Amino acid sequence: MNHRIAMIVLLMLCVGIGLVNVFLTPPFMNPDEIQHFMFSANYAYAGDQARLKDLDARVLQLLKDYQWFHFIGLGPGWENIENLKDVFFLNYFSMEKYTISKSYFHLIYGRVLRLTGIRDPLTAFYFLRLLSFVIYLAIFILSFFFYKKYFPAHWYYLLASQLLIYQLGTILNSVNYDVLLTLLGVLFFIFAYRFMNENFATRAASFFSSRPFAFFAAIFLVLISALASLVKTGGVLFFLYFFILLLFKYGVNRKSLKWLFLGFFLFVIVFSWFNYWFPGRFFKLYGLIFLKLRAITGVAAAGDSGAAANIGFFDSIVDSFYFYTGWMGFKLSGAWYWVLKFFLLTAIIGVIATVIRKKTAGKRWLVYVLVLIVVQSLAIRFYYGAGLMAQGRYLYPLVLPIIMMIYSGLNSMEVFLKLKRNYIVISYILFLVLFFVMALSRVLSVFYLEVASPHLGL
Repeated sequence: MNHRIAMIVLLMLCVGIGLVNVFLTPPFMNPDEIQHFMFSANYAYAGDQARLKDLDARVLQLLKDYQWFHFIGLGPGWENIENLKDVFFLNYFSMEKYTISKSYFHLIYGRVLRLTGIRDPLTAFYFLRLLSFVIYLAIFILSFFFYKKYFPAHWYYLLASQLLIYQLGTILNSVNYDVLLTLLGVLFFIFAYRFMNENFATRAASFFSSRPFAFFAAIFLVLISALASLVKTGGVLFFLYFFILLLFKYGVNRKSLKWLFLGFFLFVIVFSWFNYWFPGRFFKLYGLIFLKLRAITGVAAAGDSGAAANIGFFDSIVDSFYFYTGWMGFKLSGAWYWVLKFFLLTAIIGVIATVIRKKTAGKRWLVYVLVLIVVQSLAIRFYYGAGLMAQGRYLYPLVLPIIMMIYSGLNSMEVFLKLKRNYIVISYILFLVLFFVMALSRVLSVFYLEVASPHLGL
């Protein structure tokens, strides 16, 4: 394949997917966009009490104009709602209770919005979506250079399989802090991959070569972890991922203790300074963790335990990773997701086969990714329970290693079956194309053609 043509096609696809998600999805129809927009707007209009007071009413009117209550399935009577605080599941996110959910994502978006001088709420909302679109393009560019460097023969397979996840394009082009957390996740795993797989002790001289690169990469990874924890509560897991990375890189022995100690020392320094600079954020985070620990050690909520709940959790995570739009209200029929699960099962079998082989390149990285996916999934289960609050978008910070794992697993099965071409990988990508088209048709039918009534939504 002509790599230049492939790059142009995928870039055009990326821009097209981004702009379609920015303008085709109705305002506030992506998960939590209302709350994230309101928080950002409050930073943008800070000090202008008249405008802040008017903002609530104008956003509420936009929700009514775009039939937001109808699409999320709130039921009859929503036309009479006079205040956003009257919507029970938005009350937690009211500015008066803006505590644990506080994110520096809102500060950044709010400050950028303030610089523009935009006053109209709808215009401001679409501007922030376009700002997310810019970050989406940055994620695409970073992913391209990473895949091109480490998978030069098949980078377009990995990039295409990432772009064709419909829900990923939807979330990363919405007003949501998952956009910024995913960008930090991509940066983290680009450095983590090189950190684990390159031999720094014998590497030829180059920019950040040999041991100095390992040292600076460790600092960078810890800084990314600290920044991620400021963006979203779940970002604190990146500290854990850093320590797991050190264990996989150096192992646990007398020789590796100095590197593990160095990593721990860097963590203590950076973490201590961030606690000093942002005490409100971190101490509220500790309070939240202890509250969750108390809850999980108590009596489990009805319907949130047992095999059925865990199967439902798995289904919810996988389905919403690929497509589950409109505040988890609309998706495709079950058969589409069963095919996806078949491909994922095939990839997992391929990864396991790769791991059990001796002297297999990339073995440690695949095991590392599997461990991280398990940890992230357990964290989602612990924090959100087994209901629809548990969503596949919470895996998006790991999207780069997940795409690599799926590709490696499918490719391993092709080697095992002695296939001369990438038939399984190509079949997976072709199915993603068809799935993407059906998901787009579903969005059109729900929001513009009214084919999908009644709307169950939340």
